[in-house]
Formats: sequence, C-alpha cells, structure tokens
Amino acid sequence: MKGDDIIKKDNDRLKTLKAKNWNLWDCFVTVFHAAPFWTTVCALLQVVEALLPTVMVFTTAGFVDTAIGVLDGTMEYNQIFLPLIYMMVVDVVNQTIYFVEWISDVQLHARVRLFVEEAFIQKRASLKYKYIEDSKTYDLIGRACNDGPSRMQSRAQRLMYLTYWIVQIVSVFAVIIAQVWWSGIISVVIAIPAVAIAVKNGLDNYKTFHDTEKIDRYANVYKGVLSAKDYLEERTTFGYASYMIKKWKEKKDEVDRIRLKTRVRTGGRENLIRILAWFMGAGMLMSLVYPVAIGQMTPGMFIGITQAVNRLVNIVSWNISWNVQYFVEAMKNLNDLSEFSQLEEQEGALDEPIPPKDGKLDTIEFKNVTFAYPNTERKILDNCSFKLNGNEHYAFVGVNGAGKTTITKLLTGLYDNYEGDILINGRNLRDISLAEIKGTFTVVNQDFAKYQIELKNNVLLGDVNKKDDVRVIDAIKDIHLDEVMHKLPQGIDTPLGKIFENGVDLSGGEWQRVAIARSLYSDAPMKILDEPTAALDPIAESGIYEMFRDITKGRSAIFITHRLGAAKIADKILVIDGGKVAEFGSHNELIAKDGIYADMFNTQKGWYEA
Repeated sequence: MKGDDIIKKDNDRLKTLKAKNWNLWDCFVTVFHAAPFWTTVCALLQVVEALLPTVMVFTTAGFVDTAIGVLDGTMEYNQIFLPLIYMMVVDVVNQTIYFVEWISDVQLHARVRLFVEEAFIQKRASLKYKYIEDSKTYDLIGRACNDGPSRMQSRAQRLMYLTYWIVQIVSVFAVIIAQVWWSGIISVVIAIPAVAIAVKNGLDNYKTFHDTEKIDRYANVYKGVLSAKDYLEERTTFGYASYMIKKWKEKKDEVDRIRLKTRVRTGGRENLIRILAWFMGAGMLMSLVYPVAIGQMTPGMFIGITQAVNRLVNIVSWNISWNVQYFVEAMKNLNDLSEFSQLEEQEGALDEPIPPKDGKLDTIEFKNVTFAYPNTERKILDNCSFKLNGNEHYAFVGVNGAGKTTITKLLTGLYDNYEGDILINGRNLRDISLAEIKGTFTVVNQDFAKYQIELKNNVLLGDVNKKDDVRVIDAIKDIHLDEVMHKLPQGIDTPLGKIFENGVDLSGGEWQRVAIARSLYSDAPMKILDEPTAALDPIAESGIYEMFRDITKGRSAIFITHRLGAAKIADKILVIDGGKVAEFGSHNELIAKDGIYADMFNTQKGWYEA
C-alpha cells in the first residue's frame, strides 16, 4: 500500500504530516503504516463479520426446514444435527470475532498513538511563529490536534465499518431480491431519505462543535484561574472566586444551551429515520408473505430472512444513522486537519543549534528594515538601520510597543516577512540556517519558561548536546544561585515546582536566575535579556542586569528594557522611537544630548534613589 504522498516515514515513525487535502482513505493508509498486521486483521474481520448475517439466513433456514421435515415425518431425526452444528459454528465464529476485534483495537490504539502523535507534535513545533500569535489559527490548531492520534484511528476504523455495513446490507439485499426482486426497490426508496437526514444531522453536529469550541475555551480559562496555583495569591487577596465561578457557569450554560438545541433537532430527525426504517422492514416482510403462501419460499427461509430484515432495520435506525453523521462530521474535521497540515513550517525549526565556526559574533547590522506583524498595517519598524559590534553590551530602550522586542524576534528568525536586510557577520540573515541562528543567539524573555524538571536539566536545556555537570554548577554560581542549590534536598538533581514528589518551588526572582543560567550555559556568542526582570522593582532589576553585565564582560550582550537604570550600564544605548533608532550613544553621551533618552531618564531616576 503506497503512502508516500500522505506521510513521510522515518524509523517506523510518521515523520511529518504531509501538506495536502486529507480524506478518510489517507487516514486508513496512515493507520495501515502504523500497524499493517493489525489493520489487515481488523479489515478481514469486518468483512467476515458482515457476511455472517447472510450465512445465518441459510443456516437458520436449513435448521427450521429440517425441523419441520422431522416433525412431519418427511426427514429422519438425525438429519437435524448437521444444520444445528452449522448454527453453532456461526455463533462461535461470531463470538471469536468480537474477542479478536477487542485485541486488535488495543494493539492498533497503542501503535497508532506512538506513530502519529510525534507527527502532530513535530508539526506544531515547526510552525512559523506568526501562527502562534494568531487567534484564528490557534483555534484551528486546537481543533485539528485535539486527540489527533485517536481521531486518526477512529476515522480509519469508521471507513472499515462503512465496508462492513455495505457488505452486510448488500448481501442481505441480494438474498431478499433473489426471493422477491421488487422488495429491494422498496427498501432503497425508503433508505435514501434516511441517509439524507443523517447527513443533515452530521452537518448540524459539526456546526455545533465549531460554534461551542471558542466558548468552551473561555470557560476553561475561567476554570484555570480558579484552580491554577499561579493565581492563588490574587484569588485570596481580591476574593474574585465567586465572580469567576459565575462567569465559568455562564459560559458552560451557553455551551449546554447550544448543544441541547442541536440535540433536540437531531433527535427528532433520528426518530424520523427509525420510522422510515420500520416502514422499510414492514414492507419487505409483507412482500415475502405471498411467496411463502404459494410455496415459492420455504418457511425456514422466511424465518431466516425475517431475522436478517430485523437486523437491517436496526442497522438503518441506529448504525447507519450514527455512522453517516460521523462521516459528515469527520469530513468537516478533516478540513481542519488539511488546513493544519498546509500551514507553513519554519525550515530548520527542529534542528539543533550550530554555533558560529569561530564562536565569534563580529557585527549585527540592520539596513532599512521595515516590518509589520501579519494581518496588520501598522509598521512596528520603519526603515530602521543600525550596526552593533561584537564583544560589547547594547541596551535597546523605548516606550512599550516601540519595537524593542520585535528587533529580537527578527534577529532570532521568528519572523522573516520584513523589508530591508539584516546582516550577521556580513551575511544576510535570510541566507543563514535557523540552526546557525539558534547557535548565535540565546534569549531570556519576559515570559520565560518555568520547567517543572530537575534544576540540572533546567540549565542543560541551554545546550542539550553538552552535558557537563561542572559547567551547570558554574552557571548556577555565576548567577548567584549556589546558596539555593545547596539548600535543595537533592542538589542540582532536585525537581523544581510541585508536580513531582519532593519537588521544590522557587521564588519569582530565583526562577528568573535559573532562566539566565540556562542562557549562560549555551555557547551562543550573543546573549539577549528581553525584560525578564520586568516583574521586579527597578532597583532589583538593575542589580540583575549589573550581575549579568559582569558575567558577560568581554562578550556580546543586548539588554531590552524600558527602565533606564538598567540601560545605563551598557556600552551603547539605542533609543527606539517611531520605528527607528532615534538616538545612539553611551549613557553620558545621551544625557548630554538632552533628547528623548535624557527626558526618560530624568523621569525615572527617582526610582533608583534611596
């Protein structure tokens, strides 16, 4: 079975989701690649199980007709045993199929989850950064990835179920039509509107899922505020728990109302399907009475077909209805998967960092760079130009929204839809691989991550290819966390946070230092601090920046801040205003210039006075 146009496979894993318009057959092929043996077993079992009702028509007919023959004396008593054995064999086969199907389902689930989940994770991790900051795309990603592996398996199995229902219905119809051909026409005429109604229900259910997904997300936000540890102090201080509970209930009630309305509509239609199925069954059975009366059909065959018709009515009433609805919903959800698979990926997003060959950063230059965030018109940077030299400390300052953080996002390759040129050591940034960019810059952001893992591994994430406990401890000491380290029950092997048993939570300032230690552990020549200390008071923040300056003395560093007490320690300061570098120079030079920087500094200097 060819699947190269669907997946990229490597070491028995689904490497990436192929960018394409996905359909149910693609899902089946993917599941087959995950577990070819068990998928084949499941498919064969579905076909055999689908044929059993038709086989049972003949075994039942044989048993009943033989029993009648024994009773009226036209057949010997011992002739009843063979039809009885046939019926028992069919029943044993049926029960065995159920058992093997259960085992197959467990095996499929385990293999498909392992096979597919990595692909969803890698796809999400490889997406261009612009999608992460777009709320509509974020909703799409959530819908497509919500339990993706299980949905992939479920879609494939539903396709097998479709084969099951078709084989079963066609085989039963074939027997009936062979007896009374025009009864099959009655069944088809009645079945068509039943399928159409089921399609309508499927569309309704998907629309409800789509409409309630965003409302549900709001409800989960309120729930998170009520339960997450990060909000504990403010929940207690401000006493807003009852308000949040009210807002959460409002959102959940809104979701329930929408779902209830849909359930009432679809439930009414489902009852109509059952009525149509009943008329179909009644019409088929009535059409068989006359052939029995004139001896054209044996009583045993009539009883066997009656059982098959009852089963058929049940299939049309329940199974077909639900499965058609599911197929319609699945096709709609596959639209989400298709859109998700076609989202642009950042080339090299999963590549490990490659430091510069000589380990040096000589120059960074912006040449007439203009940038606006996707789907917006406001230019954050407008014809911005500047040049930085290696082994110096620079501070980017300006009001919030001036574009300071945007500069770091462009430098680190998060966005590439800018005009102008960015040069690193004279090379155009667009010509540099993302792996090299990762090896050149490390950034400690304002919303830095707090990894709930061991202290050692928190620091090692700065360079996963370099596992050196001595350097880990050195980085911890450099950032003045050694006293905290010595107090931890298991030293650097102590889990941080409260997820694991014996985990130790840190203060906000200590978490910040761990993030900085992670940056220091990396060999990247340019270290960037993008306001990671914004939550601290100005004096404490200034102290962190001074410590970082001392640690990185003689190396390249960029400080992003709107507090100028931290900026004054830099060798050079760039004032960003109006999307450009409005002023450039040392602290003393800019104070003497008496411009934007001087005004900002004079406004803030009281923050740093005892």
